[in-house]
Amino acid sequence: MDNRNQMGKNKDGVLFPVAPNLSEMSDVYLKFIEEVKSEIQKQRISVVLNANSSMICLYWNIGRAILKKQELPV
Repeated sequence: MDNRNQMGKNKDGVLFPVAPNLSEMSDVYLKFIEEVKSEIQKQRISVVLNANSSMICLYWNIGRAILKKQELPV
């Protein structure tokens, strides 16, 4: 069978792998994980900034539509 570390009850044909300890991981792998985390953080910030920009445009357009309606005679 597989020689990975396991946790929980043993079931035929089912493995519940456990991540290795940090001390067992290579520096290259740890650097890769940090790069992935950094990219996730950058994308989260980008999403928030884009959402804020979109909301500002929406509110601007709503305000402009209200002003146009106010200019029209009743």
